[in-house]
Amino acid sequence: MKQRILVIDDDEGVRLTVQHVLRTIGCEVRSARTCAEARQIFDKFNPAVVITDLIMPGEEGETFIRCLKKLSPDTRIVAMSGGARLGNSRILEHAREAGADRILSKPFAFGELVALVEHLAFERNPEALSSKLS
Repeated sequence: MKQRILVIDDDEGVRLTVQHVLRTIGCEVRSARTCAEARQIFDKFNPAVVITDLIMPGEEGETFIRCLKKLSPDTRIVAMSGGARLGNSRILEHAREAGADRILSKPFAFGELVALVEHLAFERNPEALSSKLS
């Protein structure tokens, strides 16, 4: 079964690139520009992993993470941000405190993203790896 992943980022270039990278490793990916759009997709798509930017117009990623963890505690969440470059070095730590399972500082290597997603998918479904190895 393909891992379902929801990517949320208001930067179209980042969103489309992350989506493309994850599809090349066999993930089923949906994306959203805003947290409001992501909420609509989440209910129908039921992703195993959500990768969200933190600094976006409207509702920010940290608030969305808190709500998502209450709604779906088993969903793995990756918070990503380039906020440290903008002078907010604690933004990713705040996301972790809000409930993010992992944090990713932009810019990041695609290999780092792939390894992170594979690790989180395995945490959620350890049987997936053993069926791949059989």
